Amino acid sequence: MIILTKELSGVYKEWSFARSNTIAFVKELQEKINKKLNRPELDTIKKHILEMLDVQEAYSEAIETKVMSFASLKENDEFNDEVSIQELLDKINEVDNQMKTRIENAPFDTEILWDGERRTLSSHIAALISHEMFHIGQFVGFCYAQNIQLPKYIVEMWGLSEQNL
Repeated sequence: MIILTKELSGVYKEWSFARSNTIAFVKELQEKINKKLNRPELDTIKKHILEMLDVQEAYSEAIETKVMSFASLKENDEFNDEVSIQELLDKINEVDNQMKTRIENAPFDTEILWDGERRTLSSHIAALISHEMFHIGQFVGFCYAQNIQLPKYIVEMWGLSEQNL
């Protein structure tokens, strides 16, 4: 078993919490994540999640290559939301496990080059957390605007007001 530094362990715990929010939307809303939103290209929550996974794969790859690159990312209009809920959950699990393995196997002093700036692995993961939480905030707004019941987990974790739908 590989032991992470206290800092990296804490950041990874925060990442896991952020991801638990995404999973709550998938599991609790089910097919409602396919409802069309008033947003160009990423017009369903499911497409947002697929984009989030695409970004996570780039971050995960950078742990091995030591260079952050967004070159492999799809364009927003390239995401196909025809995957099933179970396929989406399986993909989340696959990408999460791959990233966890890379983090556990990375030397404690790993640095990742971001546009000429060296970032620690903790800083790198913190940036991914920001991306994840940006989307979670959008999901909450979409649910309020579209009269979609928020997942109970989200309401409880963030102290949000109950909806009367």
